[in-house]
Amino acid sequence: MRLVASLRKLFGKRLRELRTEKGFNQLYLGELAGVSEDFISLVERGINTPSFETIEALAAALETDVTALFTFPGQQSDRQRVRMVRTKKAAARARGAKQTASRKPKSRKS
Repeated sequence: MRLVASLRKLFGKRLRELRTEKGFNQLYLGELAGVSEDFISLVERGINTPSFETIEALAAALETDVTALFTFPGQQSDRQRVRMVRTKKAAARARGAKQTASRKPKSRKS
């Protein structure tokens, strides 16, 4: 249940961010989306979970894509994660190659 509660809070926080970016108050967003001001408040606080239909209505009212409601700040995309892993692997290989090159072979005495 913790995961669901955590997602509710993240969704609510994101909804609030998008609403305030638009300069909308809860009443106005509720009117545009066809829900009450109280419902918007409950969703933003992570107490209520909107239906798919309501999520679509909220996105339309905010003039954004539904995915924007599920894109949380600080969240990396899959592409960003892959790029970061590749960069770390390349850096590790470069360090390994540099260490190997800096080791001088011992001279042999006859």
